[in-house]
Amino acid sequence: MYSFTANKTHLCKFAALLLALSVFVCAAVFVCIPTGVAFAVLPESYVQDVEANGYDWWTGESYLNINAVKSTVEGWFGDITYDFSALEDDPVVVAVIDTGIALNHELFTGKYDEDGAPMYMDKGLGQYDVLLRDGEGNVVRKNTVPASQHQYGSLDVTDDSSNKHGTHVAGIIATLIHKLNLEKYIKILPIKASHGGSFLTVGFQNAVTFALENGADVVNMSLSSESSTYSITSEQATKAVFVAAAGNEGTESRIGNTAAWNRKDFWPAASPNVIGVMNYMRTRDGIALKDSSNYGTKYDVCAPGTDIYSANGMYDDRYISLDGTSMASPIVAFGAALTTLKYRARIGQEKRPNDIAQMIRDASSSTITKNGVKYAVFDLNLLIASDRIDFYSEITLKDYALVSQELGSIRPVELSLTVSPIMYQDQGQVEWFVGEEHIGSGFWFAYTPPSEVGETTLTAVWSPPRVGANIDGSMKVLADIDISVDYLKLDSSSIGGLKVVVSTEEGEVRDYAACRINVPYSFDIDTQNLSPEDVRKIMWYVNDEFVYAGEKFTYAPEAKGDYKIEVKINGIGRHVASLRVWDSDEISHSLLIYTIVAAAVIVATALSVLLAVLLRRKRNTDD
Repeated sequence: MYSFTANKTHLCKFAALLLALSVFVCAAVFVCIPTGVAFAVLPESYVQDVEANGYDWWTGESYLNINAVKSTVEGWFGDITYDFSALEDDPVVVAVIDTGIALNHELFTGKYDEDGAPMYMDKGLGQYDVLLRDGEGNVVRKNTVPASQHQYGSLDVTDDSSNKHGTHVAGIIATLIHKLNLEKYIKILPIKASHGGSFLTVGFQNAVTFALENGADVVNMSLSSESSTYSITSEQATKAVFVAAAGNEGTESRIGNTAAWNRKDFWPAASPNVIGVMNYMRTRDGIALKDSSNYGTKYDVCAPGTDIYSANGMYDDRYISLDGTSMASPIVAFGAALTTLKYRARIGQEKRPNDIAQMIRDASSSTITKNGVKYAVFDLNLLIASDRIDFYSEITLKDYALVSQELGSIRPVELSLTVSPIMYQDQGQVEWFVGEEHIGSGFWFAYTPPSEVGETTLTAVWSPPRVGANIDGSMKVLADIDISVDYLKLDSSSIGGLKVVVSTEEGEVRDYAACRINVPYSFDIDTQNLSPEDVRKIMWYVNDEFVYAGEKFTYAPEAKGDYKIEVKINGIGRHVASLRVWDSDEISHSLLIYTIVAAAVIVATALSVLLAVLLRRKRNTDD
């Protein structure tokens, strides 16, 4: 028998063991709980060097304040208005057109675990890989350097520049991807367009083409040239956001197109279709443009580009600090990618590249002044922090061909208003206006244009429902569409539909086979749907000979026979009537014959009916 003291001791030990076991189990369960966001990972060697050397360009509040950005991004994954599921198979792609890339650098391949510790894999493909890959796991890449300039193959993107420029530029983007846990959703597409740091126009243009053909959402170009052949077209800018380094000559851009010995434009950053990026640095008093940075009104924003820590392409696991607008450009390019990701994940809120580019130009909460001119400082937090719902509406038509109609064939136009986010479709109130005149209500509306030449602008005014504090109840979202009516456009079918009335003093002619000699026949064509130019070109023909020009044609046949009447309007012909003309005696004789024959037919028909009735009565009597 155990004493109470002994039992108490054993019970205490058992309780302590049970408590420890419970803590262990709870901890294990907590660790194993799945999350929608990957852990923030960066290689150990990178983190150690940052801490040892104070390279905090991505965390410093005077620079990007990336920790605040991270907090915003993490909030997206807990918000039901965001859906990232499709982006794992179709990520946002940032093309890096540069000197190549060290594909095996750990910053790109993800050869480490969730804590940044090294991992060794046979295929070199890690969970935190940030390179765009095809279905077979191969990196999507291209070498566009002209064959005359290099000896490499088309897939060899080895970075052969002296400072491994392209690797460092791509590494800046990779670092930000890792810091925000977005390895699954933003990928890098490396394109080598330079051999030894020298770019040729053909290699550059081929690189742009390859980037767009392979789905690039953002294109970073950390290169500059005085030649405008390195520009980007407005059509290309509708397909991706283009970002470029302003260059490092310390030169101001031109004012307009005025040439000056001390002013130069550097391309592609000077292109109006590109976001040109200048380089700013920290000073004792705050921030200022780097002396070496090109600047001027041809460029758009300033971003940190001094002491930027990124991959050293000489090794697979080392890092280096570099300066220049080349380092500032990928920071803005990443901002474009992050904004693209936000609006592709936000239900019904996808933005076009031109919209993203304008948002970046507007994302500034401070300025830097140089030579009396203020330049916008890029603010990544301001760019992505807004939670305001961006409403958009568009008028759609059941039949878009009806936006342009012709007189004489006007039909009602069935209109509908499509709104974004789509979750608000059929919610709120829609009113339709022509000018200030209210003509209808509702998401669906039918409008019949007036029967007159001109253009009518219809405006749909949508008042969204009040949904939360971030929607102003007085907000109005407008959409316009123009409905035009023009004169009848003549062709063989439309001229055939024009009404022509043939008449004499006695009235409208019905029988063209009983016309008379020397009787005036008037031909009136309906011209109300024709343009004045067409009306002036109405010409009449009799038996293929031109006889008169004008709207109303009068013709009196002088001899019996057959007459073909034709009208041509602006060179397009139509057969109007075939007249068979007789003299008066022939018509009277013919009419007499027709009358006798008709009377005989009537009498014969009556006798036949009477005979049938008599026969039926006789048959009934016999029965």
